[in-house]
Amino acid sequence: MLFSLGQPFSLAWMNLKCYTIEGSLMPYVVRRFPSCSPPNSTRLIVNCQNVCSLPEDIITVPKEVEALCLSGDIKVLEAQTFQAFPELHYLRLMIKKDVAISPRAFIDLNKLQYLFIVFQNLQSCSKLIDICETFFPMPSLQTLVLSDLLHFFLSLKSSPRGSVKQLMPDSFSSSLSQKQHPSSLAPAVPTSWSQKEGKSPEGQNRCFLQNLRWSFSPMTLGEILILALEIEKLDSLSLENTNPRFKSQTFPVCDLASRFSLRSLSLSQIFFKTFDAVKYDACRSLEKLALVRNQLEYVDSLILYKMPQLQLLDLSLNNLHWGLCPPVYKRMNFTSKLQIMNFSGNNVSNLQAYAFSCLPYLQELLLYASNIKRIDSMAFSGLHQLKVLNLEDNYIIHLTNHSFSSLSTLAFLNLRHNPIEVLTTYFSQVKELHLSGFIFSCNTSRPFFHDFPLLEKLHHSVIVQGSYRGHFNFSHLSNLRVLVVFNLADAIKDIPKADAQYLFQNLTHLEVLHLMESGLEYVSPVLFRDMKSLQLLVLQSELILTLDASFQDQMGQLRYFYLNTGNFGCYCSNAWFVSWAPGKKDLFVSIVHPLRCQQLTTIDFILFMATSSLILFLMSFLLIHVTCGSELFFLIYILRGWWHRLCGEIGKGKRFEYDAFVSYCRQDQNWVLQNLVPNLERNGPPFLKLCLHSRNFVVGKAIVDNIMDNLYRSRKVICVISPHSLCNHWCSLELSLATYRLLAEPDDTLILVFLERRSRYQLSSYHRLAKLVKKKTYIDWPEKPTAQLVFWDRLRKSLKHGKAWLG
Repeated sequence: MLFSLGQPFSLAWMNLKCYTIEGSLMPYVVRRFPSCSPPNSTRLIVNCQNVCSLPEDIITVPKEVEALCLSGDIKVLEAQTFQAFPELHYLRLMIKKDVAISPRAFIDLNKLQYLFIVFQNLQSCSKLIDICETFFPMPSLQTLVLSDLLHFFLSLKSSPRGSVKQLMPDSFSSSLSQKQHPSSLAPAVPTSWSQKEGKSPEGQNRCFLQNLRWSFSPMTLGEILILALEIEKLDSLSLENTNPRFKSQTFPVCDLASRFSLRSLSLSQIFFKTFDAVKYDACRSLEKLALVRNQLEYVDSLILYKMPQLQLLDLSLNNLHWGLCPPVYKRMNFTSKLQIMNFSGNNVSNLQAYAFSCLPYLQELLLYASNIKRIDSMAFSGLHQLKVLNLEDNYIIHLTNHSFSSLSTLAFLNLRHNPIEVLTTYFSQVKELHLSGFIFSCNTSRPFFHDFPLLEKLHHSVIVQGSYRGHFNFSHLSNLRVLVVFNLADAIKDIPKADAQYLFQNLTHLEVLHLMESGLEYVSPVLFRDMKSLQLLVLQSELILTLDASFQDQMGQLRYFYLNTGNFGCYCSNAWFVSWAPGKKDLFVSIVHPLRCQQLTTIDFILFMATSSLILFLMSFLLIHVTCGSELFFLIYILRGWWHRLCGEIGKGKRFEYDAFVSYCRQDQNWVLQNLVPNLERNGPPFLKLCLHSRNFVVGKAIVDNIMDNLYRSRKVICVISPHSLCNHWCSLELSLATYRLLAEPDDTLILVFLERRSRYQLSSYHRLAKLVKKKTYIDWPEKPTAQLVFWDRLRKSLKHGKAWLG
């Protein structure tokens, strides 16, 4: 699902196929803008995918758009397709199939400066009507890039119209995006490509193109030079992957520079191994030189001395070792004017002290993926103007206090993907920092990132361990404007959830916040309370996400909200979001994945169902207990006896712990202890073992459990009946449980002993006992001593054989 609304520039709804952002914010949502790379100064950028029909699919794009990128199955570009966008200065079209382009398709685009057209799977050019009339009614056009259109360059040479300053006829390329480092080539310097006044007709068609880029061409270098004979001078030349079938030892780099009087030269994937000093004099005019991905193994160590005008040198992705500041430079008192050095993707290994001492004017140093394992103290000594240092993707473990001591002007530092264990260096001037894979073991008496007091941009993906756990926060980085944090859940897992809402306090200048796998299941307004300047919020890969309704009151200044998660909580607490998002006319809201209700599978729903079932069960149990409590005990005992019989615990050969369980009340205790116990336990044989609650019940155990357990451990049950026991609650319970045992077990286990004779009429109020007297045998306690001897004999035989005699 995608909620796409108009920008502050427009109140119109955006098309569901389109994404919107400002140029300065696009790096933080770059995945939604693939291959769309207008200048950062661009005010409004729109990227539309799966476009099939123009202009219908872009009819709701704001008229103020300055950069427009389209991709899809576009078959026809009608006349004046883009006339609704007068401010457009960047246009990129990725067309999958053959397309018919009207000669007036780009008319009225008077401010267009950059035009990129990618013809994917182009079968023929028969539908391209009058190329020159099609592409040159745009007076401001400076850069034109076409793919799969090699013949276009030939027709273009004879056309005097237009003011194109940079031409990129990329033949047989799968992608037409500009394949170069942002600092590799110089920007186009305004010139015109037109007829020279006063020249002969033969010279009137000579072209004065400023920047030429040729890539993925099957032509040899000689064929390219012949094709470009009419070009007298170039400011910038870029050759990429031309004639890659053969690899050579050298390449005429300086011959090219001299031929076209170049100031900028880029050679990529030409595949030559050495760049020696044979013709360096012809290269003295070069200000920018890029030799990228050529498998170079040797470059003259005096290259900076022999090319004194160099300001940019890109030797990345080769097989070189650093040695461009040899000791001889110190004796010569030579210093280079170089400002940008890219030595990434080579084999540097160790950066020794004073390795860059000959580069006092260097401002950018790129050493990512250079196999660096150690940085000596004073390695960057002499780089007093260095602002950008990229050490990403190396093997650096330890940084000392003197590793960066001379970098007083450093503003950008990238240390991502290094196994650094200790970071002790003080970076007082760094404003942008990229960290990844760190393990911190530091003193928590100092706040997190204490060494970066002026930090404005932080990209953080760190494994936090040691003493920083539980003390992790960003609240003291009050100058932060951009914060990108991945794997925050690992860093804050020892912090209480309530305290996690205060991680971003005091960030009043924050403009961009990108959280990925933050572990913040509940997003409260406290989290964003101090973010008065926030413009872009990206929440990505959150397992469970609940947005408090007060969020909308705290986010009045927010302009872009990207919710890149597929598990947005389907709860009532989030219902406000569905109505709030379309109603915000000054906010662009993007939900990349469709909203899926996770309620039926989440732990919350399972706990809810379990709790509801438990409450319902307890209520039912209480109702049953009140209405038929005694029957409940009856059922439990029946089931218990059935279970023990099933398990074989009750049956033949079973040995009981007691011969009889005696049920009696406190008032009858003297008779039991003075008469019953001595006659059955001490007079014999047989000598019987009785269970009495006063001596055999387990202390601390529930009374009912004691009764049931000892009933089960006794072969018989003797219930001593008296007027006192009939009124006793526990005696009544024991009699009831003994009765239930009669039903659960086939044996006759209950023996009734009456201490006083009572008529059945007197027992009628005790209906359970009255029923037993009608069906079961019982014994009366006689008053005569001679009869008592017979009583004990009968009782003893009853306990032994299971039959009691009627007295």
